[in-house]
Amino acid sequence: MSLTAAIVTAQFQAARSVLSGASVGVRHEGREYTGLRGSTEFSNKPGAMGAVEGADGAVRLCVSEMQRPYPDAGDAIEVQEQIGGEWQERRVILARFDQTGATVRIDYGERHG
Repeated sequence: MSLTAAIVTAQFQAARSVLSGASVGVRHEGREYTGLRGSTEFSNKPGAMGAVEGADGAVRLCVSEMQRPYPDAGDAIEVQEQIGGEWQERRVILARFDQTGATVRIDYGERHG
């Protein structure tokens, strides 16, 4: 059996319902999504201005629940790291789709400027 977008989507949605404490809210382009918290990875790649950006957090979102344009590097987003918590402005550092294109991992950091 090969891995398909339908399998990944179903497993992601099941995990999100079981792990509700790991849910993260994301607002982008006036739309709100709920994803699963990811572990952060330090990025040692220089950005456009030569500064090294480190990830503040990460979230995985289900692509079939989203509308275009999808969050991409440099985009402003708002993140709610705890259900009912405050929304924080952040900047997308990196957006990576899984091999099937069913989910996207968003690494984000402090929003400057």
